[in-house]
Amino acid sequence: MKFTLRIKKTADFNRAYRRGRYYADKVMVIYILPNKGNNNRIGYSVSKKMGNSVRRNRIKRLMRENYARLEPDIKTGYDIVIAARKMSAQADYYMMGHSMGKLLKRSGILGRI
Repeated sequence: MKFTLRIKKTADFNRAYRRGRYYADKVMVIYILPNKGNNNRIGYSVSKKMGNSVRRNRIKRLMRENYARLEPDIKTGYDIVIAARKMSAQADYYMMGHSMGKLLKRSGILGRI
């Protein structure tokens, strides 16, 4: 996460949910809100409906790994919240990466790919 800070406050998550644009598929939903900074801020959201803490942390780890792979190509100045859907519990690294890349490209913040 070279250019990216973390979103930790509930108010920041709620702001992205309310004011941000969202892009969704079967695996995840990505909320994107422009911020006034030069950095991106990212937050990950996995519901307790996904399973126990081991399963939820695995889903978050896969999201972080895929975001780190795509990060150099992402434009800066955005708050990004990635929320997992039920299908992400069965998704592997490649399926999650494909989904994230597709949604970020559709949103217009992914440069080349």
